[in-house]
Amino acid sequence: MGQKSERSHQAGNRDYVYVGYRNSEGELLKLSTGVLPTESSLENNLNAIHHGLKKGFEDNYKEIIHETDNLDAFKVIKNLPLITPQEQEIAKIVKQIYILLHDPRWICTIAYIN
Repeated sequence: MGQKSERSHQAGNRDYVYVGYRNSEGELLKLSTGVLPTESSLENNLNAIHHGLKKGFEDNYKEIIHETDNLDAFKVIKNLPLITPQEQEIAKIVKQIYILLHDPRWICTIAYIN
């Protein structure tokens, strides 16, 4: 099982995402990094999650557990709240995450870690 943990941090005016891919024994298989657009904290965390899921899907992992330490992003994904017109960018990101989570070509789970 491919497992990844993802975190973003802000350096200057950019957020960076670091994705570590681990197998079911916790062995590090691969690292991936990227730059996120500077948006709200929630948007950047959702973008980081989307980046990790998309990369895992593109790398043909068949089963993953995506871990996040951002409770707000986790709740938005799990609860799929009604999105106001002011939150359209968040809705777009959540929709892309939802599509990846429910793609029948793999098994994908989101987990909150504290």
